[in-house]
Amino acid sequence: MPKTIKWLNQDPFENFITNSKVSYRGRFGEIDNSYFGSCWTLHSDCDGLWRNFSSNKRKCVVKVKTSAKKLFTAIYDINNFFHSSRYYIGKVKYIKENSISNFFNHSYKKSELDDGFLFVQQLFLKRKQFSYEKEVRIIIKEDSNDDKIKIPIDPNSLFDEIILDPFISTSNFARKKKEIEQSGYTGSILHSDLYSKPSFILKIK
Repeated sequence: MPKTIKWLNQDPFENFITNSKVSYRGRFGEIDNSYFGSCWTLHSDCDGLWRNFSSNKRKCVVKVKTSAKKLFTAIYDINNFFHSSRYYIGKVKYIKENSISNFFNHSYKKSELDDGFLFVQQLFLKRKQFSYEKEVRIIIKEDSNDDKIKIPIDPNSLFDEIILDPFISTSNFARKKKEIEQSGYTGSILHSDLYSKPSFILKIK
């Protein structure tokens, strides 16, 4: 899971609070970002999302299907002393641009920021122009200087199925499918048929 400020996103408003400058007692600084996250979608299939991630046709984009319960269970560490304030999952709320600007129209007390909830909240807000993504995000607060953290998972218990890039050829799909199976995944592996040409017959009497 990458640090949220490292998300590859075309939206310049992403992380709008953690990317902002801080003014405190006449001095300016930056917010220490210790949040890592992963973005998911409620879409079963979406042309826009395939195209967002398939810009490099030499690569094969992989989509996995799971549930919110499975996903949260996979990352939640009950043994973490601060577990109640370390793990978050939820739908992204799409708001108007001026609503984002309103966050900066007043001053915050330092005590209002101590629990970090304001920083987490902004990670679940995005401009309405991106509402087609229907995002769900999972966020972990971790005191780490690394750009990403690794979460051990069992793909066979976490993923219901794997769907491969609709842009790849049939032969490439077969090769990729075999690679995934050889790595130990035993679930369903499909080739997205989003762009498969239909075969209709118009019957005329």
